[in-house]
Amino acid sequence: MKFTSPVYSAVSGSIAGITYSHNRGGMYARARAIPVNPNTDPQVSARDAMKNGVVAWGTLTLAQRSAWEDYAANVPMLDRLGNSRPLTGQQQFLRTYLARSAAGAGVSPVLVAPTIFNLGTFTPFTGEGSAATDQVAVTFDDTDAWASVDGGFATIALGIQQGPGVNFYKSPFSINDILIGSALAGPTSPQQCVYGAPLTSGNKIWVKYVVGQADGRVSTPNIIECGIGA
Repeated sequence: MKFTSPVYSAVSGSIAGITYSHNRGGMYARARAIPVNPNTDPQVSARDAMKNGVVAWGTLTLAQRSAWEDYAANVPMLDRLGNSRPLTGQQQFLRTYLARSAAGAGVSPVLVAPTIFNLGTFTPFTGEGSAATDQVAVTFDDTDAWASVDGGFATIALGIQQGPGVNFYKSPFSINDILIGSALAGPTSPQQCVYGAPLTSGNKIWVKYVVGQADGRVSTPNIIECGIGA
């Protein structure tokens, strides 16, 4: 159910069994769903990474924590309603720690806060699916800083292909490829991401990617719509 509320101009979250959210069509409400806990491997890994990140925060010196607080104060984030909100230093640290953990063993944690106050700059990715190869070619600029220095990375996650009439996709996504930056032999564009099932010409698939800089800056997730050709 979608509606225009005379009471709420913007709302996100759950109240009394009803969850409020919004998409490109506007605000909507639905019955609150209580998620199950199947303890899948990705869930376990995410929880372990969070636990390890909290422990790592506890090992930082006061000066290091203060630097993360400074970074957080100067790099506000957008909340679910699109409002700018600063995070705490610990929250920004955990953003970096969890993103780098998701990139795997090829990317080490960064404990020292970035001194450049942004989330990192890079050329936007593009993508195109192929029914002939059942792959999604994700194109990026392999001369960007994240790709051409040690410690940079990008994670690429694929959604579930949708029919040609679908114009919005939110989830789920699964990490499909991890690109590790290197000063000697970084990733080359395009990255051919294997979908793992037949792709159908004329359908669409969405790609979500996150870019991490060597100094610890991590982008917000970027989602792009990709057509699937013959």
